[in-house]
Amino acid sequence: MAAPLADRYRLLHPAWGDRFGMTHIAAGPDGAPAAVRVLSARPEVRAADIELLTGIRHPNVAAVRAVLVDDRVAIAADAVLGRTLRRARLTAGELPKVGTSLAEALSALHERGVWHRTLDPTTVRIDHRGEAVLTDIGVGHLLGLPGRAADDWLALAGLLSTVWRNTHGRWRRPPAQLRDVWADTMARARDMG
Repeated sequence: MAAPLADRYRLLHPAWGDRFGMTHIAAGPDGAPAAVRVLSARPEVRAADIELLTGIRHPNVAAVRAVLVDDRVAIAADAVLGRTLRRARLTAGELPKVGTSLAEALSALHERGVWHRTLDPTTVRIDHRGEAVLTDIGVGHLLGLPGRAADDWLALAGLLSTVWRNTHGRWRRPPAQLRDVWADTMARARDMG
């Protein structure tokens, strides 16, 4: 049975969960599909948090539509159809493009003063166009998870290395373009401290 959330989103079925909460496929107020992340804790949510998170717009970020507060707290975002980066098999040419797109998405978050804090292969989806889209925006922010911009950059560098090794084997040397993206990501982390 579908459960209404803040009388706006109808939760249809759970998609996946972790220690921070459960993500559901939902129907939004306009009937369009949404991804609704019901947080495991009920943090204090300020109007400024809602305005901040719903104001982030970037083509490689799943836009937060609403932060919902009733007896629980949830983040409603655009549903991104596609596979997670954990399940993606990327070619040597695709991975640098993914890394660059994610770096641009993180930069857009950081410009707004939001750190992702939970970046891993499950929070990146490859959509039907082959574009990398960062999901779970605002989870770390609302839950008050510790983090800095440098932590996001280190997580991105680790994610790119892991995806490369999982796809192409530990000993195959990555192409120069991917090494450039990785080096730039590490430099950003180092510069931020």
